[in-house]
Amino acid sequence: MFRDGFYRAGEGLEALGFDVNLRGGKTAANLAPSSARANAASFGLVARKTEANLTRANLTKQNALVNLNSNLRASKTAASKTLGFCQNASQIYAKDKFAKTSVNLTANEANSGGFSSSEFKENGANANLSAQAEFKNGEFKCKGEIRQTRELDANLTQIKTVDIHSHLLSSDVKFDRFYDKLALAFFTKKFDINRRELIKNGFEGYKSNFARLIKSSNFVQKSVVFGVDAKFDESGNLVHKDKTVCASNEDVFAFYEQNPNEVVPFFSVNPNRKDALNLIEKYHKMGFKGGKLLHSYWETDLNDKRYEPYFRLLSELGLPLVIHVGDENSLASNKALESIEQLKSPLNLGCRIVCAHMGASSDGVLSMFSRDPEKLGANYFTLLRWLREFDGLYADVSALLCINKARILPHLKTQTQIHDKILFGTDFPVPFSVILSSYDLPFRERLTLNRIQNPLDRYVRAMSLYFGEDSPIFSNYKKILGEI
Repeated sequence: MFRDGFYRAGEGLEALGFDVNLRGGKTAANLAPSSARANAASFGLVARKTEANLTRANLTKQNALVNLNSNLRASKTAASKTLGFCQNASQIYAKDKFAKTSVNLTANEANSGGFSSSEFKENGANANLSAQAEFKNGEFKCKGEIRQTRELDANLTQIKTVDIHSHLLSSDVKFDRFYDKLALAFFTKKFDINRRELIKNGFEGYKSNFARLIKSSNFVQKSVVFGVDAKFDESGNLVHKDKTVCASNEDVFAFYEQNPNEVVPFFSVNPNRKDALNLIEKYHKMGFKGGKLLHSYWETDLNDKRYEPYFRLLSELGLPLVIHVGDENSLASNKALESIEQLKSPLNLGCRIVCAHMGASSDGVLSMFSRDPEKLGANYFTLLRWLREFDGLYADVSALLCINKARILPHLKTQTQIHDKILFGTDFPVPFSVILSSYDLPFRERLTLNRIQNPLDRYVRAMSLYFGEDSPIFSNYKKILGEI
């Protein structure tokens, strides 16, 4: 009982990005240090024919086959949880960081460890596992990430979706803001991002990690990616440009050209720019598919008649807009402009709009964590009504797994009458925790979610638990982007 409780506590720490050396309810100390040092490739495992977890390492082979399918079959056992192995693998890669050596253990080479090649095959299944193993202070730790075809893994759904809401960061990013440091300290591990690479390489490190996550996702086919324009005054003079969030449209398009099969480019143009209309036409011709507005940061009132030509042009070109509504915490924001009322003029001028974050807002810290539906905020309930009244209005679920917004999900999942107007989105790289945020899900389900390495896949799986695997939220992107 104590051990199980200790393990659950470890899982909770892992959700916050701490590296906890617990696997499957057992400590890694069960491994013999001498064996681990001797040969990282020859683990001396056996696949004993049992449904129980293997509780000892360095066993000998005893009448069992290693079944590497993610679903544990009744007659066979997956690789030992004591080692923390990911399942569904035809290849194990082990790296001893201290000896600076690496071993590639494939099906053909497995005989040296006492396994035949046929025993490493999963009936022709095409699966890949990349895992890291390290020996330290007498303990052996493994981290792994499953890479398996969707058709052969019953634990993965057939969801194929587009993330309608993700950010490219500024080319000047240094990750030295307090908010950035906090995110790096607690969430880089759970975002499957190399913290050292981010700090060392900044923008290039962020791009390479982001592209890798999209490419390796089991569910997210493409991500809509945008930056945020700088702040200009009414005369078109530059007032402020955040060095973390304010990515240029040129950088967004370059990222798209480097990853054309994974990225859908959206521009961000502040309507206070003197050449705003010309820029919109330019970016439309370049191939941008829509735009992003963060007007509360810009302090621009979207209902001001001065901006009507801006929205008319977007409507004429058929370019959709993702507009932030509700609380903004990563940048300075004019609270009066976070209201959903800001969408009236753009909607009346014929724009198609995706209201970001379901308009999540609060009236203070206490209401921010309240589960009382009456305290979900006026923006949210107005949005539910407007989604039925305005054909061109949609909304996304981006950032709803953040701890200050997750309280909306239990109510939103019951609003099936507007699910045909909701789009999947993450708000990547905004950090989230499925352990702390999905508090209405059973704890075991949260632990299962937390073990999903790719944060895009973790977000999809969480949303599928709320809305269902066949929910239209995963295909509604077509109503905004068409077939892509």
